[in-house]
Parts: sequence; C-alpha cells; structure tokens
Amino acid sequence: MRVIDLKQDMDARFSDLQQDVDARFSDLQQDVDARFSDLKQDVGARFNDLKQDMDSRFVQVDQRFLEMDARIANEGATTRRHFDIVAEQLRADVALVLAAQVGMNERLDRHIAESRSEHATFVRALDNHEVRLIVLERPERKP
Repeated sequence: MRVIDLKQDMDARFSDLQQDVDARFSDLQQDVDARFSDLKQDVGARFNDLKQDMDSRFVQVDQRFLEMDARIANEGATTRRHFDIVAEQLRADVALVLAAQVGMNERLDRHIAESRSEHATFVRALDNHEVRLIVLERPERKP
C-alpha cells in the first residue's frame, strides 16, 4: 500500500466519521432545540397561568380593600354621629351645671347682702354704747 492510498483511505474514513459526527450533532442539536422549545412553551404557559392566578387574586385583594374602605368610612360616620350626640349631651350637662352655678351665685350674693345688713345692724348696736346698755338694763317684761 502506498502512502497516497493510505491517505485517501484515511481521508475517506475521517470524512465518513465527520459526516456521522456532524449528523449526530445535528440530530442532538435538533433534539435539544425541540426540548428547549417545548420547555419554553411549558414555562411560558405556566407563567401565563401564574400571572392570571395572581391577577385574579389581586382583583380579590382590591375588592377586599374596597370593602374595608367602605366599612371604615361607615364606622367613621357612625363614630362621628355618636361623638356628636355625646358632645351635645356634654353641652347640655355643662349648661345645666352653669345654670345651677348661676343660681348658687345669686343665692350666695343675696345671703352675703343679708349678712352684711345684719352685720351692719349688729355693729351699729355694739358701737352704740348707750343702746347696748339700754338693751342690757331693760327690765324683763312679764307676760
């Protein structure tokens, strides 16, 4: 066998091997591409399902927030009405206490005026020694 024949034989074998390897890699690449394509579609579908699920849950959460806002507003209005009633009752109670205080002050002023008058009379009587002696020396009246 000659070297050229050997080289041609080896080139033919390597060429066949190269074609076989290229075919296998091509098949493997197509298989991997198909698997990744399927995986991409599956992951995409799962993400879409997850997004739809999350969107529906967020709609539910938004609805709950709206309901809670309505409940808070309703409770706020109820509380406001209650405090308005309490404030009105408190105003009435304060007015009643104020009226009682004014009456007490008027009675106290009358009492002070009477006491001053009585005290002035008493002081005048004590100051007037003659009147005091007359009162003390007055004979007792017999009935």
